[in-house]
Amino acid sequence: MTAVGKITEICSADKCTGCGACIAKCPRQAVRLKFDPERLSRRTVVDDKLCIQCGMCRQACPVVTPPFRKTPGHAIALWLRDVQKAARSSSGGAAQGFTDYVLEQGGVVVGAGFTADGKLVHTIAETREVAANFCGSKYVQSDFSSVYSTVENRLKAGRTVLVFGTPCQIAGLYGFLGQEYDKLLTVDLVCHGVPVYDLFADYLREIIGSRHYTHVMFRQRNGYCFKLFEKSKRLYSCEGTLDWYLLAFMYGLSFRVNCYSCPYACPERVGDITLGDFWGIDYSALPELPPNRGISLALLHTDKGRKLFEAVKERFVWTERPIEEAVRGNNQLRTPFALHPDRAVFLKELKDRGIRRAAARTSLKKIYYKNLMKLPLRKIYHWLLDFHYSKMN
Repeated sequence: MTAVGKITEICSADKCTGCGACIAKCPRQAVRLKFDPERLSRRTVVDDKLCIQCGMCRQACPVVTPPFRKTPGHAIALWLRDVQKAARSSSGGAAQGFTDYVLEQGGVVVGAGFTADGKLVHTIAETREVAANFCGSKYVQSDFSSVYSTVENRLKAGRTVLVFGTPCQIAGLYGFLGQEYDKLLTVDLVCHGVPVYDLFADYLREIIGSRHYTHVMFRQRNGYCFKLFEKSKRLYSCEGTLDWYLLAFMYGLSFRVNCYSCPYACPERVGDITLGDFWGIDYSALPELPPNRGISLALLHTDKGRKLFEAVKERFVWTERPIEEAVRGNNQLRTPFALHPDRAVFLKELKDRGIRRAAARTSLKKIYYKNLMKLPLRKIYHWLLDFHYSKMN
C-alpha cells in the first residue's frame, strides 16, 4: 500500500470504482469513501490509525484482484409479455421477468432504488412491492456497500440471491465473497459510465433547492426525460435532450474518471447474465412485438445464467440473435466511453458555477440549442411552463 499522510490508498485513485467492497470487508471499519472533485469520483481511503494491515481490503478490491470474466455463449432479444409490467421498464422488461421468477421461488433480489430521503442505494427485496422500487434506469452511482454482508448471509442460509448492478459492483461482490455460491445469480448491466452521487445531489440543489423529493424518472416510453416528484406532486420536469445533467451524462462529461478506462466495457463480462438495450436489432426478428417498443438484450455467460433464462423464457417474446449483432449495436460492449474533449473546461467551471452553467461553457451549449429548435412549438411551450413551475413551487 502507498502511504498518503495519515491514510492509505488501496488502489490507484484513477481506477477506484467506489464499489465499497473494501469497506464491507475491513474488520476494523478503517476504510471510508471520499469524494474527489478533481476526478468526480468517490474513492476509498484508509485511516492508518485503525488499519491493522491485514490486507483483506486489497483481497476484496476488484482493481487489485481482478475477477474472472466470462465469454458470452448466447445473445437473446426479449420483451416481457405482460404489457403493464413492460411499460414500467426502460426497455423490454427483462429484469422484471427475472425478478418475478426468483421471488416466486422464495429467493431474494438485490437492486438499486431511491430511499425516502432521496439516496440511491442497493437494497434487498423479498417481495414484489419492494422490488418495484428497482424499476427504471438510474443515471447515477448507487451505494452498494451496505448489502455485501446481507447478500453473504442470505447465501449462507441457503437462499437464492439475484443481484443486479453495474459490472464494477458485481466485480466488487465477487471480490468480497471470495468464493462461488451455487445459489448466487449475478446480472451486470451494460453501462457506459455513471456520475457520482455527489454531483447528482449538487444538481438537485440547483433545480429544486432544499425541497424533498421521493422519486426520479430518467426514461419514459417516448425517450429520455428528467422528472422529480414528491409522491404524486411534480417538482421538476424537462425533456431529456434539454436537461443539463442528462446532456452531460449522454455526452460523457460527468462520469467518474475510472469509467473512461473501464475494463468491463467488452463482450467478456463478470456476471452470469448481461442486460441492456438491444440497440440496432432488426425489429422484423420479433414480429409479435408491439410497435414502438424497446427490446432488452440478455447475454448469457454461464450455466446458471442459461438455466435462469430457460426457467423464465415463456414470460417473454424472444429470439436468439448473433452475439456479433449485439456487440456491434452497443458501443459499451466494445470499448469504454471516450473522454470528452471539454472535460477539463467542465471541471474548472463546475467548482464555481454549478452543473448547468459549467455544461453551458462547453460544446454542449450548441447541442442544447440545436435540440431546442428541433422540438415542436407545443413542446417548447410546455417545457417553459414546466421550468417556470419548478422555480415557483
